[in-house]
Amino acid sequence: MVIGVMGRRMDRGIAAARGMIWGAASCLRRMAAAALIGGALMAAPASAAGTPADGAGLVDQLGHPVTTQSFAGKPSLVFFGFANCPSICPTALAEIADRMADLGPLADRLNVIFISADPERDTPEVLKDYLASFDARIVGVTGSLAEIGAIAKAVGAEFHKVPLAGGGYTIDHSGNAFLLDRNWKRTGLLIIGQGADPARATAKLKTLIGE
Repeated sequence: MVIGVMGRRMDRGIAAARGMIWGAASCLRRMAAAALIGGALMAAPASAAGTPADGAGLVDQLGHPVTTQSFAGKPSLVFFGFANCPSICPTALAEIADRMADLGPLADRLNVIFISADPERDTPEVLKDYLASFDARIVGVTGSLAEIGAIAKAVGAEFHKVPLAGGGYTIDHSGNAFLLDRNWKRTGLLIIGQGADPARATAKLKTLIGE
C-alpha cells in the first residue's frame, strides 16, 4: 500500500515536472517569437532612416526631379494625401487653396506641397490631373515609397496602406498640414477640417512667411 501511494506521488511529481518543462519551453517559444516580431518592427524605421531625407529621386506632377532643396529659401506648407482619397484630401486642398487666396500676393512666398502617400498609383500624370482642380501653385510630389517615407518621418507625418474588404486598398494618413521653415525644419501644424479656424490659419501662415 505504501509503495502504491509513493508510486502515485512520484507519477504526479513527474507529470508536474513535465508540465513545468513544457510551460517553460512554451514561454521561451513565445518570447522568441515576440523578439522576432519586435525585431522586425524595430527594423522597419531603421530602413526608412537609411533613406536620404532630402527626397532624392522624387518628381513633381510635371515629371521634373525635385528634392527638399528644391523648396529651400521659402517656408513650406506640406500635406500628405492621395488622389483616390474620397473626402479628406479634396476638402484639405480646397481649404489650403482658400487660405492661399486669403494671403493674396504673400502666397507666392510660400511653398505649398502635396506629397503622395500612395506613390504606387499616384504617377505624375495622375497628380497633374488631380491638382488641376485647385490652386495652380500647389506642387504635387511623388516617388518611391521609401523616399516618401523618409520625408514623412522627417516632418512627423504618418500614413499606411489599409486593405479593403472587397479588394484593393485605401490609405490612412495624417489629416493636418505640416509647416516647415526655410531650412525644411518643422515649426508647427495647420489644422484642416473640423476645428479649423480660417482667420487663425491665415494668421499662422503669415507668421510662417515672416509677415
